[in-house]
Amino acid sequence: MDKLFRLKPLEQAVVQLILLAWTVVVLFPIGTAVLNSLKPNLGEVYKAPFALPSVWSLDNFAEAWVGANFQAYFLNSVVISGASVLLVCFGAATTAFVLVRMPFKGSAFLFACFMLGVVIPIRLALAPLFVIVKTLGLLDSLLGIILVQSASMMPVAVFILTAFLRSVPAELEEAAAWTGPCRSRSSGAWCCR
Repeated sequence: MDKLFRLKPLEQAVVQLILLAWTVVVLFPIGTAVLNSLKPNLGEVYKAPFALPSVWSLDNFAEAWVGANFQAYFLNSVVISGASVLLVCFGAATTAFVLVRMPFKGSAFLFACFMLGVVIPIRLALAPLFVIVKTLGLLDSLLGIILVQSASMMPVAVFILTAFLRSVPAELEEAAAWTGPCRSRSSGAWCCR
């Protein structure tokens, strides 16, 4: 396996040149957008889109922040992403722990249902999901977005954490039981370390 990734100096140079070219392809549009955002007016952007600004100005950012009510959108993004991550981390960690460390009669079926959530694209569920969210009265609300976002991320998180927990030896949990924590607290022990 180690010999598979060893390259001769010429091969290394070719790979590095390809990676460098790809980096330029990816970063050029981003750099152009940043430079154009620092230009004072739109005329200068149309006249010379790839040139450096004649006058460097941050006024566009201030105008977008205040004029477009960007602070409200930014706060919404922080609330939605933060709540979704917390909900998915807690839900996926507890689900994966139960599936791996406390198997029950239907645990294989439940894991298969989560794997279906990984395989089936979310776009197929958009129409029924819209109807459910509308029926629950969560349309156009932060809670509705948080729940939908969390539900769409949960299968992948359960899959990753289940694979991780299967790689952690059960003896580690037994050692935690000897040192004092009860079974409910030992599930959090591996998260914190």
